[in-house]
Amino acid sequence: MIKKKYIHSLIFISALILLFLPGCKRQDRQASAAALSLENISFRDIPGITKEEIDAIEAVLAKRQSFSYVMTPGTEAFLNADGEIRGFSALICEWLSSLFGLPFKLSHSSWNELIDGLRGGEVDFTNDLHNSYERRLIYFMTDSIVNNPVHYFQIFGSEAISDIIKTRIPRYAILEGSTTIDSVSRYAIEEFELVLVRDYEESYKLLKTGEIDAFITENVVEAAFDIYGDVVTSTFLPLIYTPMSITTQNHELEPFISVLQKALDNGGIYFLK
Repeated sequence: MIKKKYIHSLIFISALILLFLPGCKRQDRQASAAALSLENISFRDIPGITKEEIDAIEAVLAKRQSFSYVMTPGTEAFLNADGEIRGFSALICEWLSSLFGLPFKLSHSSWNELIDGLRGGEVDFTNDLHNSYERRLIYFMTDSIVNNPVHYFQIFGSEAISDIIKTRIPRYAILEGSTTIDSVSRYAIEEFELVLVRDYEESYKLLKTGEIDAFITENVVEAAFDIYGDVVTSTFLPLIYTPMSITTQNHELEPFISVLQKALDNGGIYFLK
């Protein structure tokens, strides 16, 4: 069981947002205009790129025909009516393919297959990993390209979390090895029993049998549960946002991450939006 105390300064944060919002909008418009120049260019033209980075990337390009870009099913990488993977990650792959001149092929895998694939080199890139200090000790990562809110996933008609905590400790399932464990443990108001699961299918089975009250993960995973037809989501409280990055674990591909970071610093993040 896990219990954490925290203090939220929502009024103070709201005041800061209102104070800086006008200036942020002007900066966003300026950055968006600058980002237009990043469309349909070569990586060689990204401001700040070094000869060493160009040489390292060209050496990799010379011996590759494509790159794998793997995601777990979700709203960032969902199947459309024609069976094609579309979504934010598909747009990223289109941009990367244009930038580096080789196709970045998007495909689906389970969470554990993704982690194992990154470790073994079968997976070149993903944007399915939370950008954290601990992760940066293992992976090569850009800064955050998107922030995903954390949600409860429950079976339709099941007891609300707010009612459960009045009578007993709720049981929450979280993906094994995910940083969501740390986030929820740190910010959850209530005590809860933690159940680790290996994939979405296992979490659904536990939801159906009542062995867990909710599966907790980012909202983009919602599309992975569409096949069941009886899973509903609600926002985890207090609000938690998970920053996600373009990631690789292959040292040979580190220059790609370095150059992509420079692209993001020069307006690429607004181009992606």
